[in-house]
Amino acid sequence: MGQSINGMIQDVQTDLEEATQILSEQRNTIAEEKIPMATRLRELQQSVEKLRLEANRAARLRDSSSLDLNSLEADIKARQDEVDYLNNLMVEYLSSLESRLHPAELPKYLDTLASAFSSVDDPSLTQNDKWEVLLAALQDGIDHVDENVGAAILDGQAVSDGQLLNGQVILYGPTAFFSGQGQGGMLIKGETDVPVLYALDGFQSNIDEVIGSGTGTLPVDSTLGRAMAIQQTEESLTEHIAKGGIWIFPILGFAFVATTLSIFKFIENSRMTIGKNVDIRPIIADLKAGNKDEALAKARALPTPANDLIVNGVEGSDQPKEILEEMMIENIVTLQPKLERLLPFIQVTAAVSPLLGLLGTVTGMINTFKLITIFGTGDAKQLSGGISEALITTEFGLIVAIPSLIAYAILSRQAKSTLANLEKISMSFINGLFANSK
Repeated sequence: MGQSINGMIQDVQTDLEEATQILSEQRNTIAEEKIPMATRLRELQQSVEKLRLEANRAARLRDSSSLDLNSLEADIKARQDEVDYLNNLMVEYLSSLESRLHPAELPKYLDTLASAFSSVDDPSLTQNDKWEVLLAALQDGIDHVDENVGAAILDGQAVSDGQLLNGQVILYGPTAFFSGQGQGGMLIKGETDVPVLYALDGFQSNIDEVIGSGTGTLPVDSTLGRAMAIQQTEESLTEHIAKGGIWIFPILGFAFVATTLSIFKFIENSRMTIGKNVDIRPIIADLKAGNKDEALAKARALPTPANDLIVNGVEGSDQPKEILEEMMIENIVTLQPKLERLLPFIQVTAAVSPLLGLLGTVTGMINTFKLITIFGTGDAKQLSGGISEALITTEFGLIVAIPSLIAYAILSRQAKSTLANLEKISMSFINGLFANSK
């Protein structure tokens, strides 16, 4: 065992010497390599610092470029806004020019204006192409101003009585005159692009003189054609009635019958009106004196219908007072239907006419809504028929109803006044007849 331990100690010492030798060699190797590695580390650190500086410089350049790009984009947007503003301004001017053009000269500029308006929304055209078209239209506008300083004479067309006339047009400010194919006058705007000829009596030679020589005397319309346009829209009563549709005819029928009956009843009731100075005292005196024949003669001389009432009273004067009262009341009651006949029809006319007008209004509005469904609300002329029918029937319904109501009130009052006078006369007759001395 002792020998084994000694052997083990020698082995350990040997291993220790070898490890120490290896450690020493490794330390030498590390010492040799440490200096180059430190040098390499310094070089790498310097390279990193250099790259960091370059990165900072690149970042600064990038930020500066971004600021320049934003500035350029803002500048481009501002210029584009200016272009859009000028574009809109040009379109607005051309629209105003189109509205100011007289219908006689509109064909001359129509193609240029149409091209300009269509180019604005044309995606196939560049901005330069659009500006070329707009500037061409602007030049036409400038030429139009130059040509119309003073007056201008040009070829044109006009419509007269459904005929298309070719001739020459004089543009004098906002007024236009036409002469051609033996007709002449002033031009006003019509329903189409071709103006309408409004004949001016006595000025044909003046217009021809100005066209031929460039000088002369022309009439001036201070309303710029509006007065003549309004005059052309005026319609006769027949044309106005025809626009009312089918329901206008029942209203007119009621109006005719009610008017006829009102005139007839007014004449009839006027003949039966009793004056305030009907004196029955002589008749009562004759009856009291026993002169019944003379009383009858005086009773028959009274105005109608008081004569029939008093005649019946004279004939029944020998009856008791109660019976005589019944006889005279019966006479008044018999006369009342005659005085009030036909008046209910006039009253019905006053009530029915507005209803017929309302019915025509509803029918006209239904037709209007049908046209709106088909054509929309863009063209008001398409809707004028239904609107005219709606309004005209209401108009005539009120025109018929109001006079009918007034006529019924007058005639009814007239009949009631006549009946009241008859009752007054009958009471006076009875009271006077039986007012014997006590």
